[in-house]
Amino acid sequence: MRILGTGWKSGYSFLSNEARETLGTDEDGFYLYRHMLHPDLPNLIFIGRTSTFINILTYCLQARWLAELIAWRFALPGREAMLAEIAELKVWKRGWMPFSAARGARLLLHMLYYHDELLRDFGADPLRKRGILAPLKELLVPYQPSDYRTIVAGDWESSDGRAEVAGGTRQTQRGCH
Repeated sequence: MRILGTGWKSGYSFLSNEARETLGTDEDGFYLYRHMLHPDLPNLIFIGRTSTFINILTYCLQARWLAELIAWRFALPGREAMLAEIAELKVWKRGWMPFSAARGARLLLHMLYYHDELLRDFGADPLRKRGILAPLKELLVPYQPSDYRTIVAGDWESSDGRAEVAGGTRQTQRGCH
């Protein structure tokens, strides 16, 4: 396993020309499945590239997602499905998000939806509020990094259980893509 840290300035010159070409040379950056991987480069994962309002939480959830994937606790969709999702993401972002050289990696206001998406992928319940007032908290209380403590620690299954499954994973959504 090789881990490379590139620091604050995003530069991908350490990648081969072939890898950079596969990722794309669009002016607004490259787009990835779940903002982490390209199906034609399955052994290259970008954790820490996605920009949200709580970056460290996002990166921790990405790391948990990767750990669950490596442990074979869920499977990736096929290549065509991943490429289709990447294409949809590109159209969606370009349709409303102002241009920036890093638009492909930006989520900001859509962070919560992205976090839910990662949790649903590996079967964790995205509804993180606990206690007797949990349903009310889900509606009124903003999410905090502490709401994801068991996910990040890796003991979410024993303390929270998996999302209810009825012919597939439980689908909950907050907001739009």
